[in-house]
Amino acid sequence: MREDIRQYLEVKDQYPEAIVLVQSPDQRFYEAFFDGARPLIKHLEMIGTRMKSGAKELGRVRVAGFSVQSLHKYLDRLPQQGEVVIAEGKGAISVHPHQLPALVVEELPLPKSVG
Repeated sequence: MREDIRQYLEVKDQYPEAIVLVQSPDQRFYEAFFDGARPLIKHLEMIGTRMKSGAKELGRVRVAGFSVQSLHKYLDRLPQQGEVVIAEGKGAISVHPHQLPALVVEELPLPKSVG
C-alpha cells in the first residue's frame, strides 16, 4: 500500500469525523482519499480522480488534493465544513477546529410609527 494512503487511514482512525489531509510523498500536495475526498470536491470545487492504492484489495481509490502552496487559501474555507487534520510527511499532525461560518448581522431600519 502506498505510504500516503496508509498514513491517511491511520490518521482517519484517530480522527474519524475530521477532514484528513496528508502530504504526498513528494511533499508537493495535500491529499484526501476515499470518501474523505468528497468535501474537497464538493466545497472547494476540486476535481476528484482515482489512483492506484498499491494494495490489491483496495484497487484504485478516490483522491482529491491541492498544492502545498495553496493551503492558506483552503484553510479559510475547509474548517467551516468540519475539523481539519493535516498530516505532514514527517509524521507531524496539526488540528484545525471546526469553525462555524461568521453570522452576518444586518441592521434593518425601524418601522415608521403610524399616526
